[in-house]
Amino acid sequence: MTDDAWNEGIGTIWSALLTQHGLDPEGVVIEIGPGFEDKIGRGLAKCQFRGTLFVVEPCATARRYITTRYRTLLPHAAITPIADPIPAATARLPGHVDAVLLNHVLDDLLLFASLPHEERDLIFSRMRADDAGAALAVRAWRMLLDDPDTLRTLQTQVISDIVELVRQTAPQLIGVSHYESWRQRSHGLGRVDELGVDIMHTLASTCFDTPAAARAVLERHGHDPARWIVSSGVRPHRRTSPVEQYATAAGRSA
Repeated sequence: MTDDAWNEGIGTIWSALLTQHGLDPEGVVIEIGPGFEDKIGRGLAKCQFRGTLFVVEPCATARRYITTRYRTLLPHAAITPIADPIPAATARLPGHVDAVLLNHVLDDLLLFASLPHEERDLIFSRMRADDAGAALAVRAWRMLLDDPDTLRTLQTQVISDIVELVRQTAPQLIGVSHYESWRQRSHGLGRVDELGVDIMHTLASTCFDTPAAARAVLERHGHDPARWIVSSGVRPHRRTSPVEQYATAAGRSA
């Protein structure tokens, strides 16, 4: 399957989920970390979205690319790029939005948080299938995988940042995907996929509920519902926070 066909297929799934949820086509949506991938934009286009889309993308090259692409895909929408990463971007985003969406970005959030500032743009601006940047990313991942203590700290940070962003923006819908990546598999980085699944399962078990109807949509499209979150928001007060629960579990497994 070509990249274009794959992106179109994932966009179709997002469209089905957003339509089922009743997304307001004139509403406000936040996407976190699209990089060079237009999957969520394709889904919004199928929903005839013409509202406001905030695109949180700290990599300058990717931000310019995806902003231009989305303005073509969504000609009647207002595309607002945000250069800050989360959590810094959280303060620049509106509250009470219609949706916060993250398409296969959990692993990228981990890697981004692990890198010195001077390396972030170098790696993420070149992270395309046919670019030497892929080799840089593989090397960075292998170094990080050799440091389990840092990994646990970063996983806790990513979970905390996502939960806080959702609390601050109070979306009617939170959507997260983390399907298996053939690129990671082809580079022997199956452990990276497991890290994303770990974050996904922690968020799903402590913060977000995916209803049966959304699970059925995912199954019809051949996707494992355990690798997606489609929720109406953060669960109300719990005895311990998701971050505390994750830190406790990580300590037990260390």
